[in-house]
Amino acid sequence: FEWGTSSFSLSNTTPQQSLYVPNTPYRFCDQITGLTPCRTYYYRAVARNSAGTSRGTVYSFTTQCAPLQVTCTASPNPANVGQTVVFSANVSGGTGVYSYSWSGACSGFSSTCSRSFSSPGTYTATVTVTSGNQTQSASCSVTINQPVRPPVVITLPPVTTL
Repeated sequence: FEWGTSSFSLSNTTPQQSLYVPNTPYRFCDQITGLTPCRTYYYRAVARNSAGTSRGTVYSFTTQCAPLQVTCTASPNPANVGQTVVFSANVSGGTGVYSYSWSGACSGFSSTCSRSFSSPGTYTATVTVTSGNQTQSASCSVTINQPVRPPVVITLPPVTTL
């Protein structure tokens, strides 16, 4: 077999097999490993004998896509009022091409979303990721604390007694 990721360039080959089949149809098979998930491959049968080489019709198949998995994190966590928090989407599977949409405590359309908060509390952002025909969402929260203020030192003039 000749195979590859383009129907015009079948640059990979399986090991040659000796084949003797007395009756039609002439069937043979081989197995290839190490294929990338969610990828289309093209292949054709090749037969050789003393009279020459014949190549069959090019066919294709698409390997199964890995399930889309999404998680998110907020950093730093906890954070202080006024401090920038970065929400990050962590994605695997799918087709390898992702589109992002943030909602809740953050908004945007990239793999990260930054925001600072003016009040203490717990804030939750949700990211929705689409890859091919798969969509998954994940939420992450950050705790915002009131910043600790440094102590105030008051210096009084010395007291003198007469």
